[in-house]
Amino acid sequence: MFIIVYYLLQNNTVSYFTFSTSFQLKTLFFTGSRVSHRDSSLLFIQTLTTLNLGENQIGVEGAQAIGQALQTNKVTQTMILFNFYHIHLSLFIQTLTTLNLNGNEIGDQGAQAIGQALQTNKVTQIMILFNFCHIHLSLFIQTLTTLYLYNNQIGVEGAQAIGQALQTNKVTQTMILFYFYHIHLSLFIQTLTTLNLNWNQIGDEGAQAIGQALQTNKVTQTMILFNFYHIHLSLFIQTLTTLYLNGNEIGDQGAQAIGQALQTNKVTQIMILFNFCHIHLSLFIQTLTTLYLYNNQIGVEGAQAIGQALQTNKVTQTMILFYFYHIHLSLFI
Repeated sequence: MFIIVYYLLQNNTVSYFTFSTSFQLKTLFFTGSRVSHRDSSLLFIQTLTTLNLGENQIGVEGAQAIGQALQTNKVTQTMILFNFYHIHLSLFIQTLTTLNLNGNEIGDQGAQAIGQALQTNKVTQIMILFNFCHIHLSLFIQTLTTLYLYNNQIGVEGAQAIGQALQTNKVTQTMILFYFYHIHLSLFIQTLTTLNLNWNQIGDEGAQAIGQALQTNKVTQTMILFNFYHIHLSLFIQTLTTLYLNGNEIGDQGAQAIGQALQTNKVTQIMILFNFCHIHLSLFIQTLTTLYLYNNQIGVEGAQAIGQALQTNKVTQTMILFYFYHIHLSLFI
């Protein structure tokens, strides 16, 4: 399957590019010599975003075929932008975001195929931006965000495969921004945020695999920003936020593994900001916020482990701010 990318510049230059369903924007590189006053750029890239195969009989072979196709479902982006004046640059990038395989008897082998595919389901973004004046930059990036595997006879091996895949389900973002005047910068980034494994048979060993995976389910963000005037900066970043494990024969050992994982399920953010005037800064960052463990066999020890873990379920944030004037700072983490 191929897609056509439509890339429009207001100077009446229209180009068409052909990519496979694996979209990898290796480098987006502009210099001031190529972009003039009041230019506007739009990059809109979309493949199939929703696939609903619930309550069919695709079985193992069907799941393997789906998994093979999903191996290219990722976004890799590098942006090097400098010397811009009065620019509107918008990037809207989506691969498959919702996959429903409920009630398909895919079993462990099918889950392994899906898990192998999910190992490439991630966003890696590097942004180096400097010397901007009167800029609107908007980024909307999504890979697979919702996966339904309810009632699929998935056992320990299948859960282990999905758990291994989730270890790479993350957002890694590095931003280096400086010398900005009158800037609007908006980032919306998501990887897998909802995983439904209700009413399978993953047991304690499967829960341990999921728990081990959750130890790496986090957002790591480094921002170095300086010399800004009249700036609006908005960030929305999510990894796995909702996990359904109802009716999976999970006991105390599985609950302890989940609890141990929750101790590292966090947001780590480092921000170094200085020389700002008239700034609006908004951050919305989430890792796991909702966990369903209804109808398992968790006893006192398992509940104690989860309770102890929640004491460390936190956000670690370091902010170094100086030389600020007229600032609005909003954090939702």
